[in-house]
Amino acid sequence: LLSFLGACSNSTSEFPDDTETSPDTQEPSDSMAPAMEGMILVRGGTATLGSDDSRYKPSERPAMKVTLDYDFYLGMHEVTCGEYRELAKESSLKDFGKCDSDSLPLADVTYYDAALFANAKGKLGNRDTAYTYSKATFDSEGHCTYLESFAFHPEAQAYRLPTAAEWVLAAAQTWDPAN
Repeated sequence: LLSFLGACSNSTSEFPDDTETSPDTQEPSDSMAPAMEGMILVRGGTATLGSDDSRYKPSERPAMKVTLDYDFYLGMHEVTCGEYRELAKESSLKDFGKCDSDSLPLADVTYYDAALFANAKGKLGNRDTAYTYSKATFDSEGHCTYLESFAFHPEAQAYRLPTAAEWVLAAAQTWDPAN
């Protein structure tokens, strides 16, 4: 979860028929770029999770093929300390970052911190939120340690955290990491 926020995505099971991607970069066409600034389009496909190798932990065996029959967007890079701080200023997020530089990826976050970031990013962008909860619990450093009645809403047009299968599929596709 340390690089979780690069994973904030906006997924959908359907895209307009005129949606095209460049085969070299997997970026959305210009007609979709403004709505998905800073994100890349990942086309659905098959990913292999785990391994049959006995050196892997039992929880990572056997290898499983997973087919994602939908496209989704994924952040082009990890969320930086600066991006997090900027969003924290404009929202109810707690600013707990202790980075040497605003350009470094945000680290030392909980799963719940990531979910709250995704919701805040969605609200700021006038989008839905993917996660609901009734009460948040924070530790002395400002990290969210629990969200009571936590629920994920996959049908929402919202920023969210990717699944393990989505991460594997995205990592296996060819795109320019310099973006």
